[in-house]
Amino acid sequence: MSALSTSFKNKILDHIFGRTSYAPPANITVSLLKSLPADDALPSDLIKADYTGYADITVANNPTNFPAASSGTKTTGTIIYFPEATGGNCTVTHMAFVDAENNILIAKGVLTTPRTYEAGVMPRIAPGDVVLTLL
Repeated sequence: MSALSTSFKNKILDHIFGRTSYAPPANITVSLLKSLPADDALPSDLIKADYTGYADITVANNPTNFPAASSGTKTTGTIIYFPEATGGNCTVTHMAFVDAENNILIAKGVLTTPRTYEAGVMPRIAPGDVVLTLL
């Protein structure tokens, strides 16, 4: 995973070059997706997993969940658990990180291997499974 959205890139560039300031959100919403959103997508454009019981996860934006960047990359630092599938099934191919406070898609990307979730399965993201890179 590595693509920052156009909206987020613009916010960061405007912040760096003094146009407007951007305050990091207190929380980041993590979504499992069925397809890759466009670079200029809004959070409402995301095509999310739809197994029975699915919900986005809100994660505190702190150094434990998102350790300091190193070598131009940022990884997850803790396990992120999604609700267990209680029915249906869904193949997830992508994921997204959203600043819900400012209604901005931060980053999105493709999973290395698509995953199908069905009843009894609890999706999770292990520490280091997600690598965000500034391109």
